[in-house]
Amino acid sequence: MSDPATPTFRIGLAMAGAVSAGAYTAGVLDFLIEALDAWSAAKARGAPVPRHAVSLEAAVGASAGAMCAALLAIVLPYRFPHVRIAPDGGATTDQDRPAAANPLYRAWVEAIDLRALLGDADLAAGRLEALLDCTAIDAIVAASLAYSATPQPRPYVKRPFVARFTLGNLRGVLYRIDFLGNRPASAEAMREHADWRGFLIGGEPDPHALPPHLRGHLVLPEASVADLPRWQMLGQAAAASGAFPLFLKPRLIERAAAEYGFRHAVTTPEGELQPIPPAWRDPQHPPDPYRFAAVDGGVFNNEPFELARELIAGGPGRELASAPEAADAAVLMVAPFLSPPTDGPPPPTVPGDGQDLALPPQAQLAPLVDAWIMQARFKPADLALAWDETEYSRFVVAPAGSKAPPQAPYAIAGGALGGFLGFFHEAFRRHDYQLGRRNAQRFLAEHFTLPPDNPIVRWGYAQLSSSELDAFRSSDGQLPIVPLVGSVRAEEPPMDWPAGKLACDVLMSDIERRLDGVCALYRRQLTAGENLLMRPLYRAGLAAAWQWFLRPRVLELIRARLDEALKQQGL
Repeated sequence: MSDPATPTFRIGLAMAGAVSAGAYTAGVLDFLIEALDAWSAAKARGAPVPRHAVSLEAAVGASAGAMCAALLAIVLPYRFPHVRIAPDGGATTDQDRPAAANPLYRAWVEAIDLRALLGDADLAAGRLEALLDCTAIDAIVAASLAYSATPQPRPYVKRPFVARFTLGNLRGVLYRIDFLGNRPASAEAMREHADWRGFLIGGEPDPHALPPHLRGHLVLPEASVADLPRWQMLGQAAAASGAFPLFLKPRLIERAAAEYGFRHAVTTPEGELQPIPPAWRDPQHPPDPYRFAAVDGGVFNNEPFELARELIAGGPGRELASAPEAADAAVLMVAPFLSPPTDGPPPPTVPGDGQDLALPPQAQLAPLVDAWIMQARFKPADLALAWDETEYSRFVVAPAGSKAPPQAPYAIAGGALGGFLGFFHEAFRRHDYQLGRRNAQRFLAEHFTLPPDNPIVRWGYAQLSSSELDAFRSSDGQLPIVPLVGSVRAEEPPMDWPAGKLACDVLMSDIERRLDGVCALYRRQLTAGENLLMRPLYRAGLAAAWQWFLRPRVLELIRARLDEALKQQGL
């Protein structure tokens, strides 16, 4: 750990849901750790670099962001190669090791691919858990948890390091609301489904000495190989956070009911936090273990800024200093899909005078789902702070500056098809990974900065000469919180736009095979209760309906959507 007397800027990471654009988030993390390592090593050598410190304290993620947060927690104890991708797509590392030795790159660029998700290993069990085969995801989680390499101390990482993953809890946690008046008659209860799970990694914390807001976190040793069974709970929670509904299988989460003891709190007149416990049916004997099916954490909390802010601020209800001259901590959000500015589509009306809605029941589903998602993400407090240009407690890294054609709505290659397009080809994920590194480099040099009169950077840069200081100064005269030193100063090259890489006909054959397998399984399940004489007839009828009527229409729709997405993105 750094000297306690050294002025220190504290950092929490919040990683938004990203689907296949987890490759972009992984690239951002890869460069961030490389930059922090280079600066830390330069200070240890006594090189003329800024002398202040940073403390990386937490990683919070939703969906793909949770998977990236889990990978970060796994690799932080080790020396691992950092991957740079050339404009032509070739990958090189800063060590004499292959790119696959970097778990972030291996998991998000090499290992996860649609062709693996279109396999049939899951169908052998005779039950369908999701539209895609999640065997490959299980293998990625297992391989990541087994990762081990040469240990590398990182004094800028606080221990215990906190990881939190959002979860879509399909069972829900009950909370009671009492109104004044006739309490038994007016009592009401609500179930909370926007869940999360937290972990304290390394540092051997005493669970009984922790502050209240950290007591519901599972304590893990620093390295995953030190206690694999307990780390597997972290892997399961990360996979659950990424379980995109219908397409990826939900996960069973089992945990102690006591972990919910300090989820919500109110401030007493004395200024103390009073926890609001769940309204378990039997408060004296809550369900223990508490078990629930979990789906994508991004369903209810896709941008978990508040979960990270609470950790860096020191608990719920506390605030971070935001004025530029006083800022000493911030949440850094990685957001591969910032919503584009749009008013939303106007309501369809009956042709003619346009005074009546043309919105039959079947047409209400899509706008209802869109409204539900947008409202779940709408946070007025964040909106107010976004307008405050003096707010220095929150920063964001988002895709920008790629070689995408002008008509492409996304700077990342995998942005179309709801973020799934990146799974269709490794070249798309390779591009997005390198764009993450390139954006992280510019972010650290130009945007993650403080004014020179901030006491942390004023102290940190005080020993540098004018010319040395000017080499670090951003274009608007501010000073980087994480200065770029050594090899990380070399410009991260922009990768060529990966157009023409996807062979759709080959991929469509895999899609056809998966669909046929899924439908065959459904036919067996639907007719399992029929008598032996009628079962073959029913199965033959269902098979004919699929083969001659549904199958060609479904495949035509998939191919049309894919072609449209590729054309839209210029791929």
